[in-house]
Amino acid sequence: MLTASSIDALKHGAIHDPQTPGLSIVAKKGGRKLWRYRRRVVGDGKILDIHLGTYPAHSIGAAREWASGLNAKVEAGIDPRVETREEEERRRMILRVRTDCT
Repeated sequence: MLTASSIDALKHGAIHDPQTPGLSIVAKKGGRKLWRYRRRVVGDGKILDIHLGTYPAHSIGAAREWASGLNAKVEAGIDPRVETREEEERRRMILRVRTDCT
């Protein structure tokens, strides 16, 4: 079970969230605890491995919400990494256009 007390007690290894597919909390050397999302993208079979950040900076609820959004995309066959890259490229293009117009 993924609870604040189980995360606090975690010294090494990982705890997988039974409530949210793909989400786990990983204990690193030095005591840091990192949220990790790992699932296979439906359709292309690529493994998606993304980190949200540390606990308690990101709460259990926030991590579950983040992972749920990723799950919706992954199950629809969308690789969130590609989507993020495309969005960043659109932002750069908008900045270039604004810079060129001034």
